[in-house]
Amino acid sequence: VVAKVLSLADGRSVGVHRPRRTMRVYGDPVQIASAMSNLVCNALLYGLPQEPPCVVELRHETLGSRVRVAVCDRGSGMTAEQSAKAFQMFERFHPEVPGTGLGLATVRRVMERHGGHAWIDSEPDRGTAVWMEWPGGSADAFGKANTL
Repeated sequence: VVAKVLSLADGRSVGVHRPRRTMRVYGDPVQIASAMSNLVCNALLYGLPQEPPCVVELRHETLGSRVRVAVCDRGSGMTAEQSAKAFQMFERFHPEVPGTGLGLATVRRVMERHGGHAWIDSEPDRGTAVWMEWPGGSADAFGKANTL
C-alpha cells in the first residue's frame, strides 16, 4: 500500500523512513489505501522544505492484537485546538494550500469502519504524526490481510 501511495509524490524529492518489517492489517484494501494516501498527501503538502524537501516517516507498533501506524512529517505542526478540529469535515487551516478539508475526515471514517480509530500527535514547529490503530489478529468481515 505504501509504495503505491508514494507514487503520489509527483516527481518531488521525498525521503521515506519506514520500518524494516512489514505490517499486516485486515480490512478493505481500497479504504486502507485511501486513508494512507490522504495522510501521505498531507505530509507532502505541509512538510517544510528540507533536504529532501519532504520527509515522510512511517512508524508502527503492535500492542497485543492491535496495530498502530503513523504517517509523520516535519512540517509546521498544529496547535492543540487545530488537532481537536482536524478530523471534522471541511476543516482547513491553510487556505493557501489546495484541498477540500475532507482528507482527515475520510481517515477517521475509514478507521471507524474497521473498528479502529485515528488521532493526531502534533506541536507547532515540530511536525505532525497522524496515527491509525486497527484491531489485529485474525481475518474480519473483510477477510483479507493488507501489507503496509
